[in-house]
Amino acid sequence: MERKVGRKVMLCTIELILKQPLFENAKVLAGKKYLDNVVNRTSVYDCSVKSGIFDKSIVKKGDLYISGLDQFATQPQEFTKFIQVLVNFQCSALIITDENAHLITEEIKEQCNRGKLPLIMVSWTVSYASIMETINNIIIQKYYHIFNGNKLNEIHTGKLNDAEKKRVLESINPKFKKLLQIVIVRGNLHSPMMENDLMAYFLKRQKDVYIFHDNLHYFLISHDSEEELNQIQTIFCNYLEQYFSNYTAGVSAVHPKKEVNLCLDEGLLALDTAYYLQEKRIVYDNKSILTLIMKLKDSSELYSYYDSLKSLISIYRSENDSTLFNTCKMFVQCKGSYRETANLMGQSEATIRYRINKLRQILGFEDDIVQFHTCITMLTMIDRML
Repeated sequence: MERKVGRKVMLCTIELILKQPLFENAKVLAGKKYLDNVVNRTSVYDCSVKSGIFDKSIVKKGDLYISGLDQFATQPQEFTKFIQVLVNFQCSALIITDENAHLITEEIKEQCNRGKLPLIMVSWTVSYASIMETINNIIIQKYYHIFNGNKLNEIHTGKLNDAEKKRVLESINPKFKKLLQIVIVRGNLHSPMMENDLMAYFLKRQKDVYIFHDNLHYFLISHDSEEELNQIQTIFCNYLEQYFSNYTAGVSAVHPKKEVNLCLDEGLLALDTAYYLQEKRIVYDNKSILTLIMKLKDSSELYSYYDSLKSLISIYRSENDSTLFNTCKMFVQCKGSYRETANLMGQSEATIRYRINKLRQILGFEDDIVQFHTCITMLTMIDRML
């Protein structure tokens, strides 16, 4: 089952900027439909109005401008020209402070709406420095994730030899230790600030890396000791609920860092398994039957195996119209305990024994208890996956 990582680009948008605490009281005066505009850089324009002040060396597509509009206080007609320049160069947005709010007329708002230019007003107490720092941090952080996500994808394709793989991995982090384990999380962060917190936390951990790309969160954790690495991973995973809601996590086995592509394969497979089984977290285990089933989950043979056995079992119904398949699944869930299965299903233990014996007869395993348990276990796992 081939799966690429790092395909979807997550850039810095106006919408993302407005989710930051600094902008909690900001007002979008115009261009609300265009908050997905991408910001490439920030600039300030508060100088006196001069003809031809803007040229291609100053304004570029994706620029976000900040201004107090003092220079337009006595020349409102020049403000209209300024807006048009930003529109012509496909700038991402204009953030203004509220000292000169009277300049924002309905005509200006309409001009911004037509030009797909969000116009955002903040309090004069919010400094330019804090605005630029907040936005620039998001831009840097997003490009960090993009670059490293693309590098993971390059590694994961399997087209690199060991030397090339080492080079790419070291370009992500030259301080990785000998052993590597990857935790991959799909879920919603409690708030945009949580991503900042995770970035700050992992920047302090020089031997580890956090990458957010293609709506997946990759945590590459390294150590020289397998035992220590497993302990660190377990402790970290126990804290995931502090950052994420409605999440699932897949954890790879521990491998030498040169086998990072194997870590990615295992982490993604464990993530898919956790998703299908509606588990919070699953650690990859190559000895598990479930791992084998997940690798075959897109094959027609697996569906044929499942459909033929399930249809055979479902023909037979008990006296209360409960299928034998329900008993089969509960029996597996109870790890072969007749008593526990009977309690959970509200039936007598004798009834459960009768049904299980009936299952053995239907499946042709009356004389082979090992094959019977293997068969119903696989059947139940496939059912949970589907």
